[in-house]
Amino acid sequence: MFCRLVDVSDATQLQILAKEVFEQFGHINLLFNNAGMVVNVNLMGVVNGLLAFVPHMIEQGSHAHIVNTGSVASFISGAGLGSYTATKMAVRGITETLQQELAEQGANIGVSTLCPGPVDTPILASSGLVADNLENGPVDDAGKTEVPDTVAPCSPFRVKKQWSIGCNINHLHRAVDR
Repeated sequence: MFCRLVDVSDATQLQILAKEVFEQFGHINLLFNNAGMVVNVNLMGVVNGLLAFVPHMIEQGSHAHIVNTGSVASFISGAGLGSYTATKMAVRGITETLQQELAEQGANIGVSTLCPGPVDTPILASSGLVADNLENGPVDDAGKTEVPDTVAPCSPFRVKKQWSIGCNINHLHRAVDR
């Protein structure tokens, strides 16, 4: 696994990273677009990642998978979360569209949207929503927020081992499930 911190709202940084990864390894098996800010990061970060990496993934011709981080807000809205919800619904739409486009091209690339419920991060804390009191917004099946350490390992495991669509509102949404 190759991980590097980049500003996903900067398309040039992602183009450079994609080129470096492809040159170093010769293939890309998994692209995981994960970001937690509004439009420039939530939406354009995903778009920039896809534009940088997908051409290399198609070129390599081998099986690969893309996971874009959405949210339970990819499916339902919540009061006070309009901008956030719009970006996460857009991520789901981009993911579903990309799956269809890749299938039409015959590319052996799967595409999924990871849809966690609220994740207890500084971003949630600064949002004005109290992590333990999200009565007007989504929570997991136990009424709690997730923590980053429980969400992060979820994606690679599910891509390799299973397609879980359960977990109430916290799940991995395969683009082909629609």
